[in-house]
Amino acid sequence: MDPVPAPAGLPEQAERFAAAIDAANVCLGTVNSEMAALQASWRGEAAVRFGQAMNDWEQQFDRILGSLADLVDVARGAAATVAANCSDERVRGADRP
Repeated sequence: MDPVPAPAGLPEQAERFAAAIDAANVCLGTVNSEMAALQASWRGEAAVRFGQAMNDWEQQFDRILGSLADLVDVARGAAATVAANCSDERVRGADRP
């Protein structure tokens, strides 16, 4: 029986997810800087509601990034498992006459 090859591009996809997380964090930093500047001079009920909405948005943003991080872990783990299994199959195949 021939060993099953690793899914094409799985490690690369994990790295793309990781790069997306990094890029999203850069954007979040920019948004937070702009928010801080705005909130420094804005007062009243609208400012409070806007701040609450932005906090809710950031929590959702963090959930999305957490899900992306989970995908990175799963993709890397799956790639490592498949690579190890393929290596084991090759070793077992080399032992056969």
